[in-house]
Amino acid sequence: MKKTQIALAALALVASTAALADGVTVYGVLDVGLQSVNNGTTTTRSFGGGGTESPSLIGFRGAEDLGNGMKASFNLEAGLNTGNGALDNGSYSHNGATVAAGSAVSTSIFGRAMNVGVEGDFGSVKAGVIMDPAFLAALGVDPRGMGNGSGTALNSWGYTTGYSPNLLQGIFNANSVMYTSPNINGLQFSGSYGMGGTAASRQDGTQSIGITYAAGNLNFAGWSNTIYADTANAKAVTNSGVGAGLAISETLSVKGFINKVQTYSTANVVTAERNTVGIGGTYALQDNLKLTVAYYTKDNNMVANSDNTMTVTNLTYGLSPRTSAYVTYVMENAKSETGSFAGANKNGSKAAVGILHSF
Repeated sequence: MKKTQIALAALALVASTAALADGVTVYGVLDVGLQSVNNGTTTTRSFGGGGTESPSLIGFRGAEDLGNGMKASFNLEAGLNTGNGALDNGSYSHNGATVAAGSAVSTSIFGRAMNVGVEGDFGSVKAGVIMDPAFLAALGVDPRGMGNGSGTALNSWGYTTGYSPNLLQGIFNANSVMYTSPNINGLQFSGSYGMGGTAASRQDGTQSIGITYAAGNLNFAGWSNTIYADTANAKAVTNSGVGAGLAISETLSVKGFINKVQTYSTANVVTAERNTVGIGGTYALQDNLKLTVAYYTKDNNMVANSDNTMTVTNLTYGLSPRTSAYVTYVMENAKSETGSFAGANKNGSKAAVGILHSF
């Protein structure tokens, strides 16, 4: 209770300061939904307080003109649980294979972003808690945008929770410095280096690269990152992949990617290698009604008969430019490895309905 009161007081202080500052923007997303999940054996129903389609969050960003084409900037972002009003910076892990729902970042306030930077013709440099550049690049070519509603690519995105207070290293990187280049004829590069939490050690550190390129209706992305172990100077997880998107018309777009996740022992020996392939598209049935269908496969090259598959269907109706209602249905077939929600060697399903508001 005391932690919650302190967190709310901190948010109120930031909000009141933001109201007085010039060029400060308050933004956020609130996602409230109900979901029913069948893991192939039993069915559970729950209130998706952490977001059934998108993480709920509140953020503050601002900039100050420094002259000569340069400006300083900051960004604070906190995850929220619309079910109980608590902070929830583990939203991206809710359908992941590594972290149980609601268990991550319980002691952080701004566990999604807390950074200060400088921008200019040279690009931008930011330091603090930043979103992993590789993850950002992959997000843009996932047909579902790595939405919470299915887990999909998130279920196969490698990250750790070793760094106190359990930040999702590999998604939200602590103690990091990130450089983003200017956009040069559609080409842009971002790279980050996370120093971890232990002096003279790579423990809990990260290094990440994301590259994007856009030309007309086409866009491409490539990425690679490494997250180091929480107890040794050894790799814990790596991600590497490529993807692309194409806007076929004003009403139809398609995206696809492949991502390889390798996990390591403390002796830097690969213990698992999972490849995820995702492909899908979004079609505008009407101006305010969109249908998205995506198909994913995931296979562990080091485990026999582990080729899990997932099909996601989402229908979103725009009630206004900032508010939408949605229905999502997911079918998952898990083989020898447990899936996003289906048990090993089981066929599972998930249905969710909710409303999402952004501000």
